[in-house]
Amino acid sequence: MPTMPTVRLRKGTISVTAVATGIVQPKVGAEVRVAGPPTMLPSDIESLGVKAYTNLREAIEGVDVVMALRIQMERLEGACFPSVREYAATFGLDRAKLRYAKEDAIVMHPGPVNRGVELAHELADHRPSVILDQVRNGVALRMALLYLVTGRPRAMGQSSAEARAETMRTLESSAEGGR
Repeated sequence: MPTMPTVRLRKGTISVTAVATGIVQPKVGAEVRVAGPPTMLPSDIESLGVKAYTNLREAIEGVDVVMALRIQMERLEGACFPSVREYAATFGLDRAKLRYAKEDAIVMHPGPVNRGVELAHELADHRPSVILDQVRNGVALRMALLYLVTGRPRAMGQSSAEARAETMRTLESSAEGGR
């Protein structure tokens, strides 16, 4: 959910293609693709409305957004892939692999990033990475939601839909100011 404002601000719509595991939900109109070693892909992943790939290049062909996810190495201990080095070479995102995505594709990651594993160092800190925007927007979104669920007073006669729209405008305005 915190990913959506960043995608919306950067791409103008939520209806984008992404490599993710439900961080950008198919329910909002996105075509979601997942890529990883067969040992890391749940056998029923496609029942969630996503398309599974075991080839990263095929998965990111022509996409608008590439979302890399953190490998929790402390939990794996070699069970899902032969080595971190092999995983990074096959599924780690670098500029050479990113060239298969659309020219203006953005790169996202929920963090923390294992640099050189999921993302090459140069992609973690520089465009087309929007990771810092993603973090900033996630904080703003969580603050807005807490504000709403704790009983934020609405203006006299303001509907809940109008209050939500006002909150989204405020969120977008604060995110745009951070660029």
